[in-house]
Amino acid sequence: MAMPYYRFVAYTSNSNAEDLGSMEFRDEVEARAFANQVIRDLIETQAELYLGWTLDIYEGERALPSIPFVTAN
Repeated sequence: MAMPYYRFVAYTSNSNAEDLGSMEFRDEVEARAFANQVIRDLIETQAELYLGWTLDIYEGERALPSIPFVTAN
């Protein structure tokens, strides 16, 4: 059975979109954990740069809830 692909799109505080690419994950939980780690890595040294950003995750056409950069855990 093939694993689903999840696409990651970051939105800046000005609503500009940055497509971060797609990856295969077993499920939504694993995709969200990866997204949270990406956010943590980005804000670790330059948190002020990412104020107001969000990370959206898509499984095909289905959008998962956005993750604000400040709340990644």
